[in-house]
Amino acid sequence: CRGAARALPRSASTSIAEAARGLAERCAARLTALLATAGARRLVVGFSGGADSTLLLALARDYAARAGLPLLAVHVDHRLHPDSGAWAAHCAAQARHVGVPFELLTVAAAPPAGASVEAWAR
Repeated sequence: CRGAARALPRSASTSIAEAARGLAERCAARLTALLATAGARRLVVGFSGGADSTLLLALARDYAARAGLPLLAVHVDHRLHPDSGAWAAHCAAQARHVGVPFELLTVAAAPPAGASVEAWAR
């Protein structure tokens, strides 16, 4: 995506920037409301390493910096996939790259026979 905005016509580039600002503002407003209700003193983001959670981590990092809150990225390795260790390493590297402390939680259990793996992992 690097340089993609430069390749767009000025009007498209402007609307993308406006949309990004709007998303950041909506996220900040929602986080402010949620954190006030919870009385939170820090922000913890579940970080899978995918595109959605990477965007969430970036938004949370900016919000936490403005709000003066400590931020932690947490990845849970359920060991359900042979590449789960590589995903965990990817998450650690991404968090480090954006300057967010990272914690890896590794699950040592397995779902019961016949159980939904997805439901168990949640």
